[in-house]
Amino acid sequence: MITSLLAMDAWCFLARYGTAELCAHHVTVVAHLIRSCPGECYQLTNLSVLLRRLFFFMAPPQQVEFIQKFPPKAAENLPLWQCISPSSPQPPACNETQQSQGGC
Repeated sequence: MITSLLAMDAWCFLARYGTAELCAHHVTVVAHLIRSCPGECYQLTNLSVLLRRLFFFMAPPQQVEFIQKFPPKAAENLPLWQCISPSSPQPPACNETQQSQGGC
């Protein structure tokens, strides 16, 4: 448990102080891992926490790209949006997606 928390902290540190594109790439990788994880397992729990933490480090334009790539209405993306509330994006991202998808 402590090891996984330390790894998440290190990953978040790299995402926070790296480029916006690097952070968005990390979020996409974690999202794909969550979607491919079968059933409930401790790895899924750790990945869900990591996704939630990394998502808030993304810049609003990258949040919009993530929402477009993994739309909340698609059934296969349900595990992702159980970790991240659809109303989570920061206001600028929310306003852009609100116009393109009919509401946040």
